[in-house]
Amino acid sequence: VAPGAQIVLSGYHASLTYAQLTAGMSTTPFDFLVRGEGEQALPALVEALEGVREFAAVPGLSWFRNGVFIHNPTAELLDMRQLPLPDRNARVLDNFTYFNRKMDCVETSRGCTMPCTFCSITGMYGSNFRCHAVDRVIADLKELQLRGTQTVLLVDDNITLDAARFRKLADAIVEHGLDSMEYLVQASVAGIVSDPDLIPALARANFIMVFLGIEAVQTRNLQLFQKGDIREKTELAVNRLRAHEIGVMGGFIVGNPDDDRQDIREVFRAASRLRIDLPYVQCVTPYPGTRIRGELLEA
Repeated sequence: VAPGAQIVLSGYHASLTYAQLTAGMSTTPFDFLVRGEGEQALPALVEALEGVREFAAVPGLSWFRNGVFIHNPTAELLDMRQLPLPDRNARVLDNFTYFNRKMDCVETSRGCTMPCTFCSITGMYGSNFRCHAVDRVIADLKELQLRGTQTVLLVDDNITLDAARFRKLADAIVEHGLDSMEYLVQASVAGIVSDPDLIPALARANFIMVFLGIEAVQTRNLQLFQKGDIREKTELAVNRLRAHEIGVMGGFIVGNPDDDRQDIREVFRAASRLRIDLPYVQCVTPYPGTRIRGELLEA
């Protein structure tokens, strides 16, 4: 369609495996890598392509020169308070639906401080948690409401790291009349039960589904993932959500190094016993930048 277009690769693989992706390659299917957060780097790259600045001055950029890739220094993490609201009018595609309801996504925070061995988040951002102001999130949701959005997915890495803030956001959704839209979110087991007033607030704000990171039901696998023994909290979280008529999608990981048939069967039995509405079961995946990837390669 546009054979002269410059191709930019970004995201987790570009950020965490850039050396492997570019080593010894004289030609590549992409022209640039943007490593880390792209809100400032991508506009700077456009300016470099227009000749306004040097490629070497674009933070987090990997670029091709004299047959090899040059990797500029990684940019510092962005100040979330300085990021403007997204311009959704710039999108070419704007017709995503969820069960025939117009859907969009919102980010209220970024990053996670948990040590889970299967996750790339800390590899991407380090161990930190940064938040948008609640007022900014409300302004974003008001824009979605004007656009006719019916379902909103909150894409935060771990919004329940600050359960009190999450509860205030839910209260603000109701206060500003934004509860006519329905909400989906992912949450940690420990975080969602840390504040007893959180789940009732989510119910009032019209949260209809929570993805819970349960991950494992055996003690040794919880230890493998560095999740801690969350089994009692898992049961409490599911029961509280169901009591407030919020659907539960439970995330489970199978195929761990020591799993046998019985271990995998027990995951499905546990999902049934807990009355999970939608079990989401995946094989352990050694994503780039994860501790478990290094451990499995070494083994």
